[in-house]
Amino acid sequence: MKLNMKPKVCISYFFGLCFDKSPPTDGVLQRTIKHLKMVSPNFTKIYLLTLDNRNYSFYFKGYQIEHVPTTFLETNKLLKLLLAISIGFVVHMKMAKKCDVVFSTPYSIPAVFAAKIVNRPLIVHFKYDPLLAMQGQFMGFFKALFLNVSTVLSLKTADMIIATTDRLKKRAIQLGVDKHKIFVVPNYVDENLFSPLVKTDVRQQFSIPSSANIVLYVGRLAPVKGLEVLIKAFSLLYDVKGKKLLIVGEGEIKENLRHLCKELEVEGDVIFVGSVPHETVPKYLAAADVVVLPSWVEGNPKSLIEAMVMGKPIVATKVAGIADLTKDRASGILVPFELRVTNGEME
Repeated sequence: MKLNMKPKVCISYFFGLCFDKSPPTDGVLQRTIKHLKMVSPNFTKIYLLTLDNRNYSFYFKGYQIEHVPTTFLETNKLLKLLLAISIGFVVHMKMAKKCDVVFSTPYSIPAVFAAKIVNRPLIVHFKYDPLLAMQGQFMGFFKALFLNVSTVLSLKTADMIIATTDRLKKRAIQLGVDKHKIFVVPNYVDENLFSPLVKTDVRQQFSIPSSANIVLYVGRLAPVKGLEVLIKAFSLLYDVKGKKLLIVGEGEIKENLRHLCKELEVEGDVIFVGSVPHETVPKYLAAADVVVLPSWVEGNPKSLIEAMVMGKPIVATKVAGIADLTKDRASGILVPFELRVTNGEME
């Protein structure tokens, strides 16, 4: 490949981005589309491979970007995974042959093998360590084990690793990766979009009086995010008048959270906003009096960086990823976190 030529790249978001499960306004989807459009002038062609059965190339109309689904059936997760590994490997091989470089998350075994078999450079984006989840029992043992094995294989095979934090760089070195292959590139924030000067109509939209205090969470509604603890803590704010908790995002535990709000009699003070376009997230941050992130584990949380850019007070758990970004009592308040498992349930 000549240095003055724009390369063709095969990008594999094999497990990190499932378009077929995401609504059109999903934050991850919107950020991915925006990012790929922004970097596309640097490439002759971008092939985006994901664990999907629907094609979303229409999102990239006018750009040299093609979304390539690696599965063709809507089925249960286990069968979909097996199909994705087998059929996905064939698809990755086909696309890798067309490209000059393969860029992947650490969880795409088909991308790793395809890059090595067709002799293409492999760049791995290391932004989350599943070993932490496995140790903390944040996910099923076999799922966590698979992700951890995949991560180790990907990191040791990669020609270059882009880590989002120094902690993840050290983790890769501990696994035996040559430090000269690792580059730390934190998540970025569009400061033109996320600014302390952003105007907001959120209070009017939800009829929240100006005297009320707004607590804001932005992110996935998933067990690892600790939202049950957040709602329980919110219910204990007896002496705060007019308090409101805004939860922006979607996820599999949404109905469980609604039920918990009813059980704790705070359903009138908790507003489930749902997914919103990434471009509108700043107006929710602008309305917030405090931004919370009660996760059990994080990589390099972009929602927290966005809140910091907008100068918002932060309360978050003192765990890996969050503690890499926030200094306690300086740029936020970090709450010590201790996981306890009682009768198979996390507390």
